[in-house]
Amino acid sequence: MNRMGARDDALLRFRDACQRDQSVVAAFVGGSVAAHTADEVSDLDLYAVTLEADYAQFFTRRQAFMGSWARPLLLLDTLNFEGLGFDMLHFVLDDGVYGEFALGHTGNFRVMHGGPHQVLVDKIGLLNGVVFEKHVPSSSELRQQAEYALSWFWLEYIQLRKQRQRGRSVAAANVLARLRAHCVTLLVLARAQQLNLEIDALNDRLAATLELLDPARAASTVARLHLEIGPAVAAHFGLDYPFDVAHLLSSG
Repeated sequence: MNRMGARDDALLRFRDACQRDQSVVAAFVGGSVAAHTADEVSDLDLYAVTLEADYAQFFTRRQAFMGSWARPLLLLDTLNFEGLGFDMLHFVLDDGVYGEFALGHTGNFRVMHGGPHQVLVDKIGLLNGVVFEKHVPSSSELRQQAEYALSWFWLEYIQLRKQRQRGRSVAAANVLARLRAHCVTLLVLARAQQLNLEIDALNDRLAATLELLDPARAASTVARLHLEIGPAVAAHFGLDYPFDVAHLLSSG
């Protein structure tokens, strides 16, 4: 069975397990499966809802519930996901299927998900007409993202130079990945705010640094890209770009 077939089979087993379980009153799937954009590497975003009074008991036997429809090789908990009150199991199954299983109750199920969903089980009509609104970051949240990516890039750049100087190539590679991630954040913000930048070309240049065998050259290229992208993003959000630090470090 190919990966997509295994994922579809796991989804049906999950649905049937939720139908059998007396504590589960509703279940649905989200993510790319619900949006009909899933491919070979897509995961499963599963959700089960209990009555509020039954949640503690269901949570206690969450691993047994997983075992009733799958053979997990790995299960990891995230409790009180992002402070929203529901919990999550991250899983990898023996058939190669992986994903997240969110557990909530009738008192908090509306914050469990954002975006399209597909109902699998609904024993009490809980999901009738429900729309899970996708979270739209506020201007304040976007500004915070920009500020972090602008300033912390250069502190990470110092760490990169330190790790390289000490011959810690693996640690340096990890820091370089974080530098790329800061640039990705800026590019995403620039696209969302429709800034006057050649975003696709900049993204291609950033991706090309993955092919560079010389870590020092890759780091310098990423730093130059940050200097190209960052000032426009900073200006848009009313932030100061740290030009003095950037020029000091990138020329050193």
